[in-house]
Amino acid sequence: VLDSTFVIPTACGSAFHGANAVTGALKAFLDGCEKGPIRRGSYLIIENLDRLSRDKTPDAVRLFLCILQHGITIVTLE
Repeated sequence: VLDSTFVIPTACGSAFHGANAVTGALKAFLDGCEKGPIRRGSYLIIENLDRLSRDKTPDAVRLFLCILQHGITIVTLE
């Protein structure tokens, strides 16, 4: 079942400096991974990895690992 609760529009925050992980829908998604309701085994579907982060490599890797460590599979459509 596709849960569209956490659809993150491109305009919700820039991935360039990591702002999208601090505010907006991506922050809500990350909080949902941490505290619920997003469960292990869920999938995060994104157009391209650069939609998730365009931050410096160490910061982007930390974000990806945080999501993966919560048991979320990241899927890119590109």
